[in-house]
Amino acid sequence: MRGTPSKDLVRTLADVARDLQAESGEEATLAAIVRAAVATVPGAAYGGITQVQGRRLTAKVPTDAIVGVCDELQSELGEGPCLDAIWHQHTVIVADMAHEDRWPTFAARAAELGVGSLISFQLYVHDDTLGALNLYGGRGVRFGDEERTIGELFASHSAVALAGARSSRQLTEA
Repeated sequence: MRGTPSKDLVRTLADVARDLQAESGEEATLAAIVRAAVATVPGAAYGGITQVQGRRLTAKVPTDAIVGVCDELQSELGEGPCLDAIWHQHTVIVADMAHEDRWPTFAARAAELGVGSLISFQLYVHDDTLGALNLYGGRGVRFGDEERTIGELFASHSAVALAGARSSRQLTEA
């Protein structure tokens, strides 16, 4: 994807934004975010949203058990791309898990599980970090600039929808 986004991508993101706004409740919004992201970002086989609760990472609405296992590993090890996306960077790309050296223990174990590539997008609005949207590619999938661009556009839409769902929940609880 060079230059301006394709009309199909613009239409897809517009549809996703409308669909997310129509979801009722935080969990339904989270599930819609993950389903749409996996369907939208090229090469994404499965995904989930990582949220931090205390010192634990929690995999929300994973599309595959491997997502929960990877969040649990990062939580145990205190290292990994989802943690870095939540606390330090807006986007973290692991192009090849088998040759990743930023988080050697996590990367080796994730590669053993069959994770070929991973891209994590911080979900944030203003100064509030809501978690990370994590998309996984199997062996042979290598996320790069195109997936990053599409995913960042998607994560922006998702963060706004998630913040809205969270506000609605908090108002209802009050």
